[in-house]
Amino acid sequence: EGCLSFPNKFGMVTRPRIVTVRAQDRNGEWFTVQSHDLTARAFLHEIDHLDGILYIDKALPREEA
Repeated sequence: EGCLSFPNKFGMVTRPRIVTVRAQDRNGEWFTVQSHDLTARAFLHEIDHLDGILYIDKALPREEA
């Protein structure tokens, strides 16, 4: 996983493959959407940003060779 906040840096983050997100549209109406794979990862990545969490806070430590 990577982020524009940290150019050229990447890390492994474990995330669910399927997520259901509940949100509001611009009129304040609630809706839910279920997403899979890359879209699910993107939703969770962006929700982390809203909570003040960056992917580097969750990235697994790299094994040194």
